[in-house]
Amino acid sequence: MRIRFLVDGFNLYHSVKAAERHLGAGPLRWLDIHAMCTTIVRSSFGPGYAMDGIHYFSALARHLESKKPDVVRRHLALIAALEARGVDISLADFKRKQHIKNLSEMRMQIAPFKRWLRIPARTVRLSYQTHEEKETDVAIACKLMELLALSRCDGVALVTGDTDLAPAIRTARRLYPGAEIAVVFPFHRHNRELERLATRHVKIGARQYQSHQFPASFRSASGVTITKPAEW
Repeated sequence: MRIRFLVDGFNLYHSVKAAERHLGAGPLRWLDIHAMCTTIVRSSFGPGYAMDGIHYFSALARHLESKKPDVVRRHLALIAALEARGVDISLADFKRKQHIKNLSEMRMQIAPFKRWLRIPARTVRLSYQTHEEKETDVAIACKLMELLALSRCDGVALVTGDTDLAPAIRTARRLYPGAEIAVVFPFHRHNRELERLATRHVKIGARQYQSHQFPASFRSASGVTITKPAEW
């Protein structure tokens, strides 16, 4: 059976950071997702299954560049490394979201105290902005249906722990009952609802990130040298 992997990039990224803390290791973000998914198919799917391709979904956090000037550069280096391994890349956007809340609804931490406080000021309202990644879940759901509808593969493995994809899995199971719809949970991203919906589930261990890192420097098939960011 041909298995395609659909990777929720930011869900995986936060999992990798959790693994770094868990292992007390250095950065593990120079992750060779292609090598890791190949290992997962061999070890957890068994004979008769083959890794048929990987689609990686993420977004560039350009809104963070004023505080972290290299954040996009590092991400682009990882994307170049993944593309050199044949991974298909789909990038969405971060959109600004305006919030207005009463001060009494918010928790505040005042230095040097570590305790979180609530201030009972119901008439004071605060306005602030956040950035949210948009369209990634929809893009993953659409790719899931596209692959199955066009018979591009015999099954799909979703690398995520995000329950927003539950409706897509339910629909895929209903429309394509013979297809393998697996969920591969990143480290510390296990979810019982997705486990229940999937035909099978696999959990990635923290040390799997450690054992599937790209070389510090390597050449792509086109001859381009790809180098690990110094901070990683």
